[in-house]
Amino acid sequence: MTVFNLLFPVFALMGLGLISRIRGWVTPEQKEGTKDVVFGLFFPILIFNVMLTSTFDPSTFQMIGFVVIVWILTIFIGRRFLRKWHGEELADVAPFMLTTVEDGSVTLPLYTAIVGMEYAVNTVTFDIAGAILAFVVIPILVARMSSSGVGRRGMFLQIIRNPFVLAVFFGVVLNLVDGVDILQSLNLFEVYSETINLATGSIIGLILFTIGYDFNLRADILKPVLELIIIGR
Repeated sequence: MTVFNLLFPVFALMGLGLISRIRGWVTPEQKEGTKDVVFGLFFPILIFNVMLTSTFDPSTFQMIGFVVIVWILTIFIGRRFLRKWHGEELADVAPFMLTTVEDGSVTLPLYTAIVGMEYAVNTVTFDIAGAILAFVVIPILVARMSSSGVGRRGMFLQIIRNPFVLAVFFGVVLNLVDGVDILQSLNLFEVYSETINLATGSIIGLILFTIGYDFNLRADILKPVLELIIIGR
């Protein structure tokens, strides 16, 4: 019964999103607008809070470095061997998809919806490593592979202006300078906590709703998705 109580709200919200798409209660434009607000503004706030209130030690940064190195190796190994597996059509995309199996923007809401927001700290390693990979390493590799014409300065500006990157960076920096202790000494931590709770309270529900809205098991994508899952494991 405990497992049912934990999982039912997750699938209920995803089911609501799916039904909303089928019945036309929410248009694709409205859904995309919701995703832009959630992932562009409120999700970075959630990540910032997780980084600020987490406990870091030397082993945490060692693990982050290890995860980044493993994912980079995965990309290069995938570029070498997946061309024969998937063919030319997906050869350039498939190696990067191998590093998104964890998919932080989905995993964190699902994880915290099941075990509680107080355990979000357990995802810190993947959050930081994922931010480095998704917003620094992969854009640089893609820019080198394409003819987008984005220079080094343009690439740097794109990276530092990304809300997720800013959330991770400032969250970690303030954590290292004991930002929580500073807020407590100024008697502002309670105000900060209430503000964060108000700003992030509906994030998980909205993300689960959009996941359900986008859920579509098309036969033409199921096979390559299963292949990537098997390879990624």
